[in-house]
Amino acid sequence: MREYGHEFAEIWHHLPSSLEKAGGLRIIRIGLNHAKPNYRVGPRFSPYFSLHFVLEGQINYVVGSQTYLADGGDVFCVFPKTLYSYGVNRSDIPSRMFWMTFNGEQSLPLLQLIGIAPEICLVKKAIDTTVSQVIGQITTFASADRHCNENLSLLVHTYRLFEMLSNAVAKIDENKDAVPWIRRSLEYMKTHFRDGISVEDVANYVNLNRSHFTRAFFKQTKETPNHYLQSLRLQEADLLLRRTAMSVSEIALSVGYNDSYSFTRAYKKRYGDPPSKVREHALFAPGI
Repeated sequence: MREYGHEFAEIWHHLPSSLEKAGGLRIIRIGLNHAKPNYRVGPRFSPYFSLHFVLEGQINYVVGSQTYLADGGDVFCVFPKTLYSYGVNRSDIPSRMFWMTFNGEQSLPLLQLIGIAPEICLVKKAIDTTVSQVIGQITTFASADRHCNENLSLLVHTYRLFEMLSNAVAKIDENKDAVPWIRRSLEYMKTHFRDGISVEDVANYVNLNRSHFTRAFFKQTKETPNHYLQSLRLQEADLLLRRTAMSVSEIALSVGYNDSYSFTRAYKKRYGDPPSKVREHALFAPGI
């Protein structure tokens, strides 16, 4: 391994072939490291997805305002164009990681297969014996060909890795029950937030008691379902305020609020200014 300022690492850079570019998964970089006690990366952005496997130790992963603790056996994901940082949690515990950086149209569906989404970026205890074996195969393959020119072999290994991860996650009791319905609830909210749905409606959709749903949702996403729903509505409203000629009342009703008063109060609390002030300074093309 090559020594860097805060780690010992092997990094294999890969240039996607025409075969990979024509498909849905394009691998950019593979890495394996032993962290030094002062190991830290970021804060920074990346244009790619990056899946990190904590093989040993403890890693603090910070994305946005959330901090996650990834132990040995856990997997976390860096999402494109999202400010993130990570580093060792305890300098007295050796830390090792394997990571794979990629993009392409299949990236999100593959991540969803293992229970990862922008709102759920950490999967606990996902690295079992079979996952470790595939990681070993990938690193052995990469070491034999530093540029990973055998593109089909690399793709096969990568799809195999996601298959083994999916199987491992399905065996974990806490994820086997939680991840599928949380993913369904997130999709339900994204699809129907404009219809004025409530947290109770979402809980009923996934056949759970509201209190249990709220606690489990917060445990997985570090956000309450009510806050998540409101964020969807206010983000959409802010876009409409700045890009359309719709009135404040029309926007309120279009994003799921019952009246302009409750919308105005929520918008001002979130963004600091009332919608009317934002509208005064917005640039939009009437009639859009």
